[in-house]
Amino acid sequence: MPQIWCMNLIDNRDRTNNRNVNDELKFQLCRERSMLAIGWAIPDVVNTWKEYKKIADKKYPKSRGYAAARNNLEKIKKGDLVWTKNPVTGERFIVEIQDDYPGIYSSLKEFDTCAYRKGTYYPVSGEDLCGALSEKKISARHSIEKMGKKRLDTIEATKELFNKISEKTV
Repeated sequence: MPQIWCMNLIDNRDRTNNRNVNDELKFQLCRERSMLAIGWAIPDVVNTWKEYKKIADKKYPKSRGYAAARNNLEKIKKGDLVWTKNPVTGERFIVEIQDDYPGIYSSLKEFDTCAYRKGTYYPVSGEDLCGALSEKKISARHSIEKMGKKRLDTIEATKELFNKISEKTV
């Protein structure tokens, strides 16, 4: 039984500190590469999640946001579903996770991206976003969070919608 997650893809870094300021490009690059990535990149070249965590834990020791994103990225399982959206257009997607463990992609460091999960993006029609699937109910307060039992109606509605939209793409 898949778990349902929500993920924010927002770049909160200072725009003056050598950061790409195109708010949509980071999302588009992740979508094109079929990945859900977290921020908190590191300058070091690493090839594994274990290497990344060892260095990033030292670089971001006081960041609760980093710790939560790192822990949740690791807890997501293959087959889980993640709500996300384009930060500029507001277009919503359900992403089905395709891997068993976080990967590392060092080529997007200018976008503060390094660790990711592989996933298939399914666009969601705006018509489907009401009731149990209202914008408020499918949004994350943090970078990544799992929907809890208090949102059982949203969890069930997400699974039902996913079954409907994934059948169309087969």
